[in-house]
Amino acid sequence: MKKTVDELPVRDIGVQENGKKKSRHTTRAKIVTYVLCLLAAFSLWVYVMQTESPNYTDTVAGITVKLENSDLLGEKTGLSVYSGQGTTVNVVVSGKKSLIGRLSADDIKATVDVSSVTSAGRHPLPVSVELPSGLTLTGTVPETVTVYVDETVRKSVPVKEQLSGLELSSEYKLGQIGFGFDTVAVEGPAGKVNGVSEARIVIDMKNRTSSFTAKYPLTLLDGAGSAVEMDYLKCSASEVDVTVPIYKTAEITVPYEFKYGLLSEDDVNVTLSPATLTVSGDANDVDSDGVIAPIVIDEKTLSSNSYSFRTTLSVSPKVTLESGTGEVTVTVEIGPSVITKSFAVSDIRLVGASSSIECETVEETVTVVLRGKRDVISKIEDGDVYLTVDMSGYDSGSSVTVTRPATVVIEGGSDGVFEVGSYSVQVKIS
Repeated sequence: MKKTVDELPVRDIGVQENGKKKSRHTTRAKIVTYVLCLLAAFSLWVYVMQTESPNYTDTVAGITVKLENSDLLGEKTGLSVYSGQGTTVNVVVSGKKSLIGRLSADDIKATVDVSSVTSAGRHPLPVSVELPSGLTLTGTVPETVTVYVDETVRKSVPVKEQLSGLELSSEYKLGQIGFGFDTVAVEGPAGKVNGVSEARIVIDMKNRTSSFTAKYPLTLLDGAGSAVEMDYLKCSASEVDVTVPIYKTAEITVPYEFKYGLLSEDDVNVTLSPATLTVSGDANDVDSDGVIAPIVIDEKTLSSNSYSFRTTLSVSPKVTLESGTGEVTVTVEIGPSVITKSFAVSDIRLVGASSSIECETVEETVTVVLRGKRDVISKIEDGDVYLTVDMSGYDSGSSVTVTRPATVVIEGGSDGVFEVGSYSVQVKIS
């Protein structure tokens, strides 16, 4: 019997296929999750083992050992250490790798205590190590440091200088170098101290042309001139103030000048004997102005057209005369463009006198000599010249005759003309 379509059994194909797909996806996801968990667990184990494991061990090389209580050793026994300072050791440490990875040689302190030594000679002493918190010392290589100990002695050695870069030309001269002290005391183990022969100062003289003071370090040297290590020695001075005088020698022309500026080199010829002097001193002083004060020539005292006088120079106390005595002969030769002329002056004016006194000059005429340019002085007549006498300061009293200085005046003035010598007149006061 035929069945109709509606009666046929229904096959749920979509449901079955989707069910299969769902089962496969679930299984695959479980596998991936499992693998990822394994990887995460392995990574965590590696991290813990590499960074947080307390059993990690490593070696830090080149740790410098410091000797301690050397002063205490000297006080107790009179001995000094002369080796072992600066020795290096390797330190083996354990702890977390993260801590050890950040560790440096500066974080580790290695020391040797020498205070237990009681005799001179060779002594192997244990190394003590201090580590940062969280780390454990496993060992040191080597475990001991050998130090040598000797009797402590003290001696004085001379201080000597060495000039470096000295390039002074012939005009300069080096003076006596001063240190302040000639010897220094050196103290330490006999084997070291006995090898010291001097203390050397190396003075830099490059480009030096004048005196100077500077501070320089002292270096201890042995007999061969080699530097001695200072690790185990004490010196009474480590540096010294050094004074280095450098003198310059120079020939200086003797200067001169006219007191009133009334004459010039165009009018006269001035000869100095000697014309130059050699001086020496600090370069700054020798090269400065005013080393020799100018000779002052007073035009008004030149009584003739050829006039000579001798004078002593004023030399700066900062320099030393290397030639001559400081005395100079000055000769002034007046040229033909300048002449002298005498004038009979009868016009004498008393000024500044008190109204309570009467005064009059004794002289009726005074001869005045004038000097100046020929073309100017030739135009001056006797009546153009007069004298003034200052009588201030005198008051009423008994009659008296006094001598008072007189000032020469040219009526209307006259450029470059001046009196020769000085003048005075007698005045009666009543």
